[in-house]
Amino acid sequence: MKDNSITLTQQQLAELIAGLKPPADVLKGNTMPYGSYLLKWYFNHTEWTPKTKETYKGMIDNHIIPRFGDVMMSDITFEDLEDFMHEKGKTLSPATMEKMQSCLIKASFRDAMRQHYIKENPAEYLRPLRVHNKTKRALKDEELNDLIRVSHSHRLGYTVPLLLGTGMRRAEMLALTWEDVDFATCTIYVNKDYVSTARESLIRETKNEGSVRAVSFPSYLSETLRHIKERDKHSFVVSQAKQDKRVEPHNYNRLFRSWCKKAALVGVSPHSMRVMYCTIANELGVSLDTIRRQVGHSSERMLITHYLKQRTNQQQKDAARLMSDFMTHRLIVA
Repeated sequence: MKDNSITLTQQQLAELIAGLKPPADVLKGNTMPYGSYLLKWYFNHTEWTPKTKETYKGMIDNHIIPRFGDVMMSDITFEDLEDFMHEKGKTLSPATMEKMQSCLIKASFRDAMRQHYIKENPAEYLRPLRVHNKTKRALKDEELNDLIRVSHSHRLGYTVPLLLGTGMRRAEMLALTWEDVDFATCTIYVNKDYVSTARESLIRETKNEGSVRAVSFPSYLSETLRHIKERDKHSFVVSQAKQDKRVEPHNYNRLFRSWCKKAALVGVSPHSMRVMYCTIANELGVSLDTIRRQVGHSSERMLITHYLKQRTNQQQKDAARLMSDFMTHRLIVA
């Protein structure tokens, strides 16, 4: 039987393969638009919270893709990105700019380098952006008094001294159930957040491992919280008036803004109470490590966490006592 198969020499085979494959130095980024890569990279981050994903998706859709969506990754230069950030900086807040640069643009291009889409990272030398958070300012005693005074008559007015006296995040406070409150030891157990997205409000785990903690609260709050628990007879520490449901984060923000408006306070938010807790506790001589543990900032190494637990617990009690004295003698809390 005649063999009709075609026999190729090694040279002919090599030439055929070379004709079918792109040259070895051709990168995937030469044919991959940045918008396509960015969306693929975004959807692979399943560990992000719904709120984070919503925020980042808005930045991608509204800012990055309109400028770079159809541009090949390998064609984007440092100058392109620098001009883009400079232009966006005219209309976007510093905090938004920082997130867009660090968490999206820089991070995605680093990933593209690892996966050999590009040879050089055009975002590598983008300069860090300085963020000035207007809400992070220290309030004067009279300003705190004004805020407490105007909010006092509202059924949720107790939340101002609760935030101020514990350093909790607003989302942590709104997530609390009465099962999280130990009146015998004046301790609140923080283990969850209540956050809102454009579509829903949801309970989630706290921001990081260090955020799961026992928070000491001043003794003057104990009587107040007992009264609220008996008055509302609801499951949640901060509940709606007529329903056993948590107060929605956006509704609480709106309420807090109304108090600030009545008190003629500018640049003040629920987060300002957390800042003031840290400021006042530091002025009263509480150690920075104790303050950090109380408010649940990023943890240090496990050695410190475990071996200083007994001492730290006592220091947090001391901090709560000092805060109680401060609130009683310098602020209106009744």
